[in-house]
Amino acid sequence: CGNAAGTIPVPVAAEYRRDARCAMPNAERLFDGAYIPPWLVAPVHDDWERVAHLGRPMRWARKSVVYDIGAPSSEIVLIREGLLRIIALGYNGEQRTIGILGPGSILGEASLFFEVENQHVIKVVEPCSGLVFGKDVVFGEIIGKYPSLTICLCRNTAAKSYIMSTQLECTTFMTSEQKIAHFLYHLAGEQRRGTPLYHRLARLPLVTIGELLGLHRVTTTNVINGFRRAGILSPDADHLDVRDVDGLVDILYAEK
Repeated sequence: CGNAAGTIPVPVAAEYRRDARCAMPNAERLFDGAYIPPWLVAPVHDDWERVAHLGRPMRWARKSVVYDIGAPSSEIVLIREGLLRIIALGYNGEQRTIGILGPGSILGEASLFFEVENQHVIKVVEPCSGLVFGKDVVFGEIIGKYPSLTICLCRNTAAKSYIMSTQLECTTFMTSEQKIAHFLYHLAGEQRRGTPLYHRLARLPLVTIGELLGLHRVTTTNVINGFRRAGILSPDADHLDVRDVDGLVDILYAEK
């Protein structure tokens, strides 16, 4: 299989299909290594503790806004606990969730590095805590003095870039059913490992999942219900419980 940065359009060649089906039932690999999921969660690098005294501890309540559009680029935030979503606003006022952020993620680095005002709304899904580092600390203390954290900032930015390009690829190449199957495939990996992220994502409102995938809520609901009837998902409507990863793979490789 390819690496996380590669792209293999759907449908794919038969040899890729055969290779993938050997690995997919255990949900141990990404979907052919071709796409990454629309959430960003990473282990908190130990070196952040070495600079924690330079940051300002903050907590945010559920539904609060951490950053709004137009916020100045004067700091970055390291998320330690909780869950947030990145919301894009259209010119007509329409809102779309384009990413989910969890522990280990960093906010504000793109605006800070490019010296532009924040371009999205960052809203709290679950109560969050984090450390806020001012511009002077980032450029005067972290970058240069802590190479591992400099790399961490770069990787965070790169991961966001890939997530955004992934969504463009999904929109271009996948059907509505395949987009949702792709999301559930990655969710199955979190489910198999029993991660806290799974329990959070599995209970996201379907409207939020639809926003992440660029789908209407009615389309999302209809596809999810169809997956439940087919046995791919548990019939329990309280959360998303993947029962048949092979069934998701078949959908992902289906001819359009």
